[in-house]
Amino acid sequence: MIVDNIKSDQPFAERYLVVDEFMPEGEAAAMRAAIEAHFADPARHMPATHMVWNYWYVPGLYTYLRADPDKVLGTKLARAFYDRLAGWSRETLGLSEVTWTCLSLYIPGCRQAQHNDSANGRFGFVYSLTRNDRKTEGGETLIWREDDYFTTRLQQPYAAPGFYDAIVPRFNRLLVFDDRVPHAVQRVEGGMNPSEGRIVLHGHLREAGPIVEGALPADQVGEIVGDMAASFADELGPACELLHGLVVVRFIVARNGTVSGLRVVLNRLKRLAGEGPALDDVLGRLLKRVSELAFPAARTTTQIALPIGFGDDLVSNFAAVSR
Repeated sequence: MIVDNIKSDQPFAERYLVVDEFMPEGEAAAMRAAIEAHFADPARHMPATHMVWNYWYVPGLYTYLRADPDKVLGTKLARAFYDRLAGWSRETLGLSEVTWTCLSLYIPGCRQAQHNDSANGRFGFVYSLTRNDRKTEGGETLIWREDDYFTTRLQQPYAAPGFYDAIVPRFNRLLVFDDRVPHAVQRVEGGMNPSEGRIVLHGHLREAGPIVEGALPADQVGEIVGDMAASFADELGPACELLHGLVVVRFIVARNGTVSGLRVVLNRLKRLAGEGPALDDVLGRLLKRVSELAFPAARTTTQIALPIGFGDDLVSNFAAVSR
């Protein structure tokens, strides 16, 4: 799914999204220029500025080089990317926690084997500083499809693209994907010049409680929605263990404390095998509870983005986040 953003009447529910031209043109160009300068004139490379790469090799799984982006891009550019991503994540996904980025370099022979990152975050992100006209090939992010092969395509022959989507590392492209989905990085092939390799910033996004803008105190909002989540978990009972994933809703709290404008902006709720309610039923019951929340009266309205994690997370992660 390639988009400029995902603000619409429909919630984002796909495995991944792609945002091209993510950074302003000037800042993206400056970041790429920093990469070029870093690898230029090898005879002048010094330990303090160039002995900064860690060769990360995990047999059968990971092979690439990684560095702190401050050491290569400089603190100003690294921080500019981080701040833009953090703001985008809050406004678009309703997720306020962003890990500090890692800068990775894939030269020929580098790759990632199929894996997932269920314990690392809700979404992974990959931002590409790779040349579009590079003299290498490979480096695509491979994201597996969610359908059940044994019930949908077992009777037909399929090659690799029949099982996953391959996202090309275009320059200034942001890729965000559900951390639970199996993914990999295609092996890079070609010349050994590092400036021609796959060069990306990457990390993880997750929720850190409701995002509150307006008159109501964030800690008060966190307490109210936390009580609602605990009550809803009690209502679901054992069925709660069959649900996993994240739902994010946005709404407005009027001055009299009532909820209006409720909408789902992200829905990656999945159901594990077992006897229990359907996903649509769970979501409907959740939205009803949110719509009936009662907040204290305030002098002005308050806008809230509320992430609700199912599974073990349903009654946690409600420490309020304000701005």
